Amino acid sequence: LDALREYLFENRELAEKFIAENIPGLSAVHGEATYLLWVDISGICAESKEFVKFLRQKTGLIISAGSVYGKSGEGFIRVNIACPRSMLEDGLDRLKQGAKAYQYRKDLR
Repeated sequence: LDALREYLFENRELAEKFIAENIPGLSAVHGEATYLLWVDISGICAESKEFVKFLRQKTGLIISAGSVYGKSGEGFIRVNIACPRSMLEDGLDRLKQGAKAYQYRKDLR
């Protein structure tokens, strides 16, 4: 159990750092008690359902819209970090590419 907690802690640190350094407009909400990471997307999108739908269509990444947790979850997504590190890294890369594509699409309007 301690090894699992340490692994999840390291995954959280990796995800928070990656998002901060590589995905403008998104910010991870620091937390310690869960394997689900809240990510604030309000810097690029106000509607989390729209953003997760776009991510799935463009990158194949499946994540949860914060809005499924109620009105206060709008403007957030939830990322499951309880997975092998290679899978997390792949998901973060897809999130980066998807956020960039979403912003580019938005800029063209």
